[in-house]
Amino acid sequence: MPVRSRSNRTEPINTLSSNCRKPRRSVGKIGPGADGSTFDAEGNLWVGNFGDGVVNQIIFDENDQVKEVKTVVDTDEFQCCDGIFFDAGTGLIYLNDSQVNAIRTLDPKTGKLAMLWKNGDT
Repeated sequence: MPVRSRSNRTEPINTLSSNCRKPRRSVGKIGPGADGSTFDAEGNLWVGNFGDGVVNQIIFDENDQVKEVKTVVDTDEFQCCDGIFFDAGTGLIYLNDSQVNAIRTLDPKTGKLAMLWKNGDT
């Protein structure tokens, strides 16, 4: 199943600023900021924040305008998003957690976050 992208967008998406806040934790001196984005099979944009691990889902309407921004992950369990990828084969979103040197999965349908792999030498 092909993943629908929003490549015809010409306007920047500025609605994320309303979700920004001071980080609960930091990675060195780096604060939160978008570090990876991916589209799911439904055409929703997912954005992961470096520095606080918050993951937002951006839902578009039929005119490609932002309809809603949902914070899907905002937990101390996930500390730092350093890359994000949607796999159409599994339907899962893969998240790099550089704070603990791990790979996590996120089910976009349920919001369930799971540990896939963690380097024991972190």
